Amino acid sequence: MQHESFFDSLAREALICARCGYCKVECPVYQELGWESASPRAKMVMAREIINGSISEKQVERVFQCTLCGKCREVCSTSIDTVRAWQELRQHIAGCGLAPDNMKQLTATIADHANITGDEQGNREMWLDSLDDKFKAHVGQPAEVLYFTGCSSSLYPAVYAVPQSFVQLLDLAEVSFGLLGQEEECCGFPLIGAGAFSQGKEMVQRNVRKIQKLGAKRVVTTCPSCYHTLKDTYPQVLGYELPFDVMHASQFLLELINQGKLELHEVRDTVTYHDPCDLGRNSGVYDAPRQVINSIPGIEFVEMPKNREYANCCGGGGNLQAVDGDLVERIGLRRVLEGQATGAKTLLSSCQQCKRTLQNAARKHKVRIRVQDLTELVLKSAKP
Repeated sequence: MQHESFFDSLAREALICARCGYCKVECPVYQELGWESASPRAKMVMAREIINGSISEKQVERVFQCTLCGKCREVCSTSIDTVRAWQELRQHIAGCGLAPDNMKQLTATIADHANITGDEQGNREMWLDSLDDKFKAHVGQPAEVLYFTGCSSSLYPAVYAVPQSFVQLLDLAEVSFGLLGQEEECCGFPLIGAGAFSQGKEMVQRNVRKIQKLGAKRVVTTCPSCYHTLKDTYPQVLGYELPFDVMHASQFLLELINQGKLELHEVRDTVTYHDPCDLGRNSGVYDAPRQVINSIPGIEFVEMPKNREYANCCGGGGNLQAVDGDLVERIGLRRVLEGQATGAKTLLSSCQQCKRTLQNAARKHKVRIRVQDLTELVLKSAKP
């Protein structure tokens, strides 16, 4: 059961921490490293030292060895909003100029290129190249629905299938939608992980202006981090409510299915579902993906023991890949093996980063389970 968490200030929360250690049992980083210094409890001790001016290289490493998954927040006996605390701690470190070099590079890359990879912005449209030409016509098209594709889905070929599947579903449902294409900029979430989100306010403002220019009343994302940032963080940064609604693709697809705009056909498969941290714990969206799965005829759905707010992380969040790629893989493998243990043939998620991380772990360690995004399964069912 979820409980309400609170945040006052980093200094105060560090004092409130009861040092009970419930958090470290659930922490994906501690589960893999096993060192007390890698636990959330230890990070709270470090927080007091860091804000008092004592910052060591090892402390910085431990602070950034975190996926910002929020599982520690779920079990905190004193209801500390630990995710907010870790973000504030990273911001303090970055403000002192002591963030890891890879984090500094990521921040600079986003500032210079408006995306996380350093690609030319025109490459944001490359995922459209293998689709019918009609889909390119949606770039810059005014419409009430705008699909905010996100950096990862746009720029990593390994997950092109996610945006490709989603726009085909929109087309099948006869939804009029627009795309920003190369005009889209990073949502800003990676800057939060780097402790540098204060540098992203102008980028936030530009994204909002571009969305408004196309007349969008609804912005839909397949990326949970984009969803969480647009829906929850943008209003805080701007100081006003957004002039459009923000939805995740799983919510939008459920709406289309319930309205009879997508006709789903039988798919014979046994699937399990991994809750993305930024969609589940950090945004509270648990039911929509499951309702979509259960609406597909022929699907046998089995839950992993650790699900919903207690779901284990895939390892792909918090910019951890930039700090410790091996740790990402170890966390991902643990989750893949949980999925395999259910007997499912397919491990689903509603996040391109989760798909990328889990798929990499499954392939490298030869775990016999298919990793797919929810949009891919729905498209398979919806195609005539």
